[in-house]
Parts: sequence; C-alpha cells; structure tokens
Amino acid sequence: MAVIARRDFSLISFMSIFIPSLFFALLFSLNSINGKDETNSLYVFDTMYQFGDSISDTGNLIREGPLGASTPFSRFPYGDTYFNKPTGRCSNGLLMIDFIAKELGLPHLNPYLDKEADFQHGANFAVAGSTALDTSFWPRTELWFRSPTVHSVSSLIGSQTISNQSAPLSLGKTIDEVKADLVPKVVQTIKSAAEKIIDLGGVNLVIPGNFPIGCLPIYLTAFKTDDSEEHPDVLTVYADYYNAFKSVLDNATLHGFDKESVLKACCGSGGDYNFDLTKLCGFDGVPAPCPDPDKRLSWDGIHMTQKAHKFMAEYLVRSFKLDNSMIPSFAFVFVVVIVPFVANAHNCSFDAMYNFGDSLSDTGNLAQELFGGTQILQNAIMYKNSMSSSGRCSNGKLLIDFLAEDFNLPLLNPSLDKSKSFDKGANFAVAGATALTIETLNGMGIHSIATRSSLLSNLVGLKIFATCKEKFKNTLFVVGEIGGNDFNYAATSGSVEGELELTPIIIGAIKSAVQKVIDMGASKVLVPGQFATGCIPMSLATMQAYGMNSDENHCIKSYNVGAEGFNYLLKQALSDLRQSNPDAVIVYADYYKSMINVLNNAQKYGFDPQNILKACCGSGGLFNFDLSSFCGTPTSTVCSNPNQRLSWDGLHLSENTYKYMAEWILADIKPQLKCGA
Repeated sequence: MAVIARRDFSLISFMSIFIPSLFFALLFSLNSINGKDETNSLYVFDTMYQFGDSISDTGNLIREGPLGASTPFSRFPYGDTYFNKPTGRCSNGLLMIDFIAKELGLPHLNPYLDKEADFQHGANFAVAGSTALDTSFWPRTELWFRSPTVHSVSSLIGSQTISNQSAPLSLGKTIDEVKADLVPKVVQTIKSAAEKIIDLGGVNLVIPGNFPIGCLPIYLTAFKTDDSEEHPDVLTVYADYYNAFKSVLDNATLHGFDKESVLKACCGSGGDYNFDLTKLCGFDGVPAPCPDPDKRLSWDGIHMTQKAHKFMAEYLVRSFKLDNSMIPSFAFVFVVVIVPFVANAHNCSFDAMYNFGDSLSDTGNLAQELFGGTQILQNAIMYKNSMSSSGRCSNGKLLIDFLAEDFNLPLLNPSLDKSKSFDKGANFAVAGATALTIETLNGMGIHSIATRSSLLSNLVGLKIFATCKEKFKNTLFVVGEIGGNDFNYAATSGSVEGELELTPIIIGAIKSAVQKVIDMGASKVLVPGQFATGCIPMSLATMQAYGMNSDENHCIKSYNVGAEGFNYLLKQALSDLRQSNPDAVIVYADYYKSMINVLNNAQKYGFDPQNILKACCGSGGLFNFDLSSFCGTPTSTVCSNPNQRLSWDGLHLSENTYKYMAEWILADIKPQLKCGA
C-alpha cells in the first residue's frame, strides 16, 4: 500500500499482492505539489513510505535477526550491478520502487530496520517473505505514522479479516484453485480497504491489473467501474501492471534483452530456465551469474533484474504522465495479484505483413520507380549510413522495420523490387505517395507531385498477393501513416484547398482503403495517425520567419493541434469501421503520442536536449534545415551522432527516434491486436 498525504488529502497506493508472498504497499507523504521538476520527474513529493515483500524490500529482511542475515540476499551476487555489494534487495541492482522514487524526486527509501538511516524522506517497511494474508506485520509499523489520517490507514489494513494461506502453489494448489479460492478473498479484502480509504478522504485511486503470469485481470478491473459508480467524486484510474510487465517481454529485443534466453534466470543452477528451487542464487555451489544480467528478465528465477524493474517503472510513469486527469494532484490505489515468475509469456507473431504509406515507411520503392526515383535523395551518400543505400529516408531503420522485427518477421522488401522474396509480405509505401489519387489532387488544383503512387494504386498491387482470403488470416496490414504529402503539395502549389477542406477527404480515402483490405480478407489492420508535425525542423524553420507560438516542447502549437485534430477524426472513422466489420481487429497506432514521449524523455533516451529539434543532416540555420539545400546536396553536412537528434534530415526522423516510437507503440497496440485470436 502506498499513501501520499497532502495537507488536504491522502494518497493511497496498493502496489501489488504476490502469491505466495507479497502485499506490496507504498505510502507517500506530501506537503505541496508544484508540478514537474526540472529533471522531468512526474511530481515532487516530500516523503514516501512503502510496504511490501521481496519485490520491494530494500534491506529489512537481512536486518531481522540471524535468520534474515543468513539468507542469500545478504550475499553476493545480489546487488552486484548497481551497488557493488549486497543491500538486501532481491535483484542484481535497483528495484522498481527505486526507479519510481527517483521519478517522484525522492532518494532511495531506506529500510525501516536500519536505525542508522535517515528517514527524513520516508521509510521502506517491505520485508522479503511478507504475506498478503497475514496481519502480524502491520502493528509493528504503527510507530511510524503520527498523522491521524495515516494512522487510520495503518489501522485499517491491520484490522482486515484475512485468511492465512501462504504459498498456495508450492503446497500443491492449482492455478484454478488459486483463482477460485484465494484470489476473490484477497481482492474483496483490498476492495473493502479501498472503499474505507475513500471514506477517509482518498479522492483519486489508481488500480493496476495483475502481471501476465497466472491470475486473471478480471477480478481487479472490476474496480474500474464499481468504485466510479459508488463514488462519483473519486477518480479511479487503471494502472496497467499487466501490460507494463508484458511490454518488457514483448519488446525484449528493443530493450536490449537476449530474445533466446530472456526467460532464463541470470543467477541459478542450470536447467531449461536456469532455476532449481533446491539450489537458489546465492547458495553455496551455485555457479556465477550470467555475464550480462541486462539481457535477462529474471535475476534469480523469482525476482526481476534491475533492467526489467527499470522498464516496468518507465512504462508506469509514462502512463501517469499521459493521463492528464491526474494533474496537478492525484492519489493512488494500486492492486495487483500475481504469482511467482513463470515462463508463459505471450508474444505477437504474424505470418506476413503488408504496409502502405509514404516516405516514413518506404523501404526502397521510390528508388525503384522509373519516375525519377533513382535520381533523387535516396541515392545520396548521406542516406547510406546505416542501411547501405536501402532507399529509406533516414540514417537507418524505420518504424516499420522495428515493428517487423518485433513481430518475428524479416524487414519488408519494397514491392517494386522484383528480385526480392515476398513470402512474408511486402512494402507498398512510396516516398512522396498521397492518400488521394493524382487525378483527384489535380482536380483540386494541387500539383508538384513527386510520384504517381497513392493508396489506391498501391491497393491494386496488393491484389497480386490476394489469391484467397485464408492467406491473410494471420497477416497484419499497416495502412499509413499517409496524407501528409497531400497537405504539403496543397501548400506548395498554391491550391485554395486548405487543411480543413482536405482533412475529411483524406480520412475518407484512408477509411476506404482499410475497408478494401478487409474485403480482401484482412482480419487485423493497424492504422497510424499523423505524428507531431509541429516538432520537425522543416516546420520550425518555415515558421521561424513568421514568429512561432510554441508549446512546452518548443514545437509549433498550431501544427500539433492540427495533427491532433486529424487524428481525432481518423479515430472516429476507425470506430465506424469496427461497427461495420465486427470480425476485424482495427487498431489505431498513436504516432503522435509516441513521438511526444520521445521528446518528454529525450535525455533518458540518449538525445541531446539542447539540439534535439535540429536536423542531423542539413545545411545550417537555427534548425539545420534549408529546403533549397536539402540533405544529400553538396552543401549539406551530417552531425557526428544522429542518435542524439529527433530528425534525420529535417523532414524524416532518425533511427533512434523510430526505435523509441516503436517501443511505445508496440506496448500500446499489442493488447489490442489480440494476438493468437
């Protein structure tokens, strides 16, 4: 449980319940909230108090007398990665609570049994081995709580009638027995506690689901509706622990884990998963840990590695930052039911993937086209840095490449390269392509088009592969991002058609294209929206002379508002398509939020915050962009480290940006894609 107490409210957070051994609770105390600090933390708090077990214990068990001191957690290799010594943490380094504390502007919480420690900013009461269904620990914590509200909370938890069923799985109970007998009792107890917390003044509750390892989320997601109906003045937010943990598993390669051994314990005694309950990590005779713990999810077969804790914490913090309803003050109730780490992770795999788009996802089609494709930027040396003259408009991989890799597919070959294999799909995207046909655009007075390719013409090419509907049963179709060129050509040709007039026509074309692929047999369709166009150097350089109304990321506010408006209407169109195609899975990919996430976490992702909005390849100026001297021309130069820039050439994004956008998007879309269904 975690509580953040303010002058006028309490913040309660039930972080998780482990079966067999975790009642994880955090308690925060706060005098005032002044928004985000300069280090990009979520909020700044005065103090934090935490309750839990081995997932959050920062050193209490090893101080609980001779028995605790003799546990493996007091010996190497525990703590080796970060502290270079054992601290009592059941991992190789930092825990999720350490990363969350940092985001909240707090130091690592000291274990409450360390009487020499400083408790000015709170204390950690978590003890490895604590149980969810045991009341013996709670009275010992009462001395720490002096305010009436917090004292009431500790008494509340301590007075619950809880059956003591420790280690049900290790005693032979099946998963079904645990779900039927134990989980409802635990959840009902916590739900009752949450309601009493509301009665004490809690106004904002965040309730996570469980980890994807055994217990059904349905028990906990019931909180989302019950409390909001019974307590209309209380904000109830679902904190998605399920997908936080699952995103680490699903994005193993992106996060730098070894996909082949990610589910093996780093420290253990051999076997398929390097785990033997009779020879746990830290015991005598157990071999040395794996050489690189950062490539594994589990440290010792039960607890996660520092790196897994880190990415889970980032996922949760990101979800809180994107939830504007929690600003400026908020209160949490976290509830999670999970079982020990097991290897039944779920992943998304497709037999094939087909992509339709423009230069953001073209993997070489424009370079194949007879219409000038071989003469323009794709052949410039500047575009050969990472992908060996592939025709990609970047210094390396594109977002579609990262998606393909994560879905266990090869990089998609351009559809116009007849020498390539298309067994696993094809990429129909063409740099310069439009959502509307060239005839439609010409009829509107829009010209200056670099290619004749459009969504409609690309769909004609798809018919070659549509031999039967059954072939597309486990195939992913990506329709977009597209439409940006329609707006660009309208602006440069002096057409009277403005953004407001073009938007519904373009969205209509995208909607029609999605319907066409469904009619051909597609069952899963991913439709990206526009990215944050106000943040690219071309937009910034263009508007520089006119004066810019910037947002908090120094992007052009009006451009981004326009992109968000487009995306809103696109999502409405997709909603209509879902109603008319109930058997199809149609998912919106939020390119906008994923790009804003990169900007919000620039330093964390290795970008240069001072120069992130400058193009890497360009010809100088405030944003290193000049349309008359584009990247690849003789006067252009390339920055020393493209990974530190958001944009590669002022119009397209860098590989590093695409990588982190893909990471965000994959975590968001995978649950919606219903993989395996």
